[in-house]
Amino acid sequence: MATYSTWNSTIKLFCNTKCHNDANGGLRNTKNYNFNTNYSDWIFTYNNGLKGAFNIFFGALYGYVNENTKGILAFSTIENNGAILVALSLYMISKQLNITSIEHISLITVIL
Repeated sequence: MATYSTWNSTIKLFCNTKCHNDANGGLRNTKNYNFNTNYSDWIFTYNNGLKGAFNIFFGALYGYVNENTKGILAFSTIENNGAILVALSLYMISKQLNITSIEHISLITVIL
């Protein structure tokens, strides 16, 4: 299992290469990040993402195998709810890492 310092250095290496728009509309490098070190938020986020991926996989699998129309609709609903959970987890991760482009895309996915 990776330690906090390993993850923090990996995240800083990734985030140091990204740019944001400043007030004048130009691009600037942002090198100062305030990382959320509350591990319960990270555990909650990854836990929901794994649950959503599990629901996507098995909802699609059982929906494909099922011969009953009501069962297919039920498993399709389970699969779609799993996709919403994964998009919500992706939003939470990108929010914690200040990756605004992924944050906006995943929030729109959750809303739609």
